[in-house]
Parts: sequence; C-alpha cells; structure tokens
Amino acid sequence: MRIAVDESATFIHFGGRAYEIGRTDPADALDRAGSGASQDQMLAPMPGVVVSVSVAPGDAVKEGAPMLVIESMKLETTVTAPRDGIVAELPFATGDSFGGKDVLLRLEPQEETD
Repeated sequence: MRIAVDESATFIHFGGRAYEIGRTDPADALDRAGSGASQDQMLAPMPGVVVSVSVAPGDAVKEGAPMLVIESMKLETTVTAPRDGIVAELPFATGDSFGGKDVLLRLEPQEETD
C-alpha cells in the first residue's frame, strides 16, 4: 500500500488500484454554503449530528451570532449567522443526525422599522 497526500486529497494505491479521497473542511464548506447572494440557508458540509441549538424559529439574529453547533467526523463546528435576519426554519434539534447538504437552518430578512 502506498499513500500520497496533498492539500485537496489523499491518494491510496493498493492491490493494483488507485483511490482518491477528497477533503472538505467543514468550516470552509459552511462558509461557502452561506456565502451565496441571498445567504438564506446554511447547508451541512457532510453528515453529522447537532450538538447544541442556540436559536428557535422566529428569533432575530445578528451577523456572527452562534446559532448551532454541529459535529462531523469528530470535529465540532459552530454555525454562525452570515447576516442579520430572522430564523425561519430549524429542522434539527439537539442530538438529531443530518445528511450532507441538508439544510441546517434558514434565515429570512428582518423587516425594516421606521
């Protein structure tokens, strides 16, 4: 068996075959998932479990506020608000498992008040 590692993948040569295992940093993947034009939903970078939840649907959040903590591959990641908004959907509770690319949380814009 031979193993080669670079920044984006691990390559394994075994039994005359080659395998490539890509890498995903959960924190980077969460940032990318929330960095679209609308920044309305946060997607799970990979399967995992919800460790704790700090918000509920209807709560107002400010940019950078911690909303939930997830664990994937023994790495805990705090999901923070990418912008100010209202928590519209939170489909998982503490202890729930989720799949890769599942919507962990969805925000909606705050209404402007005069």
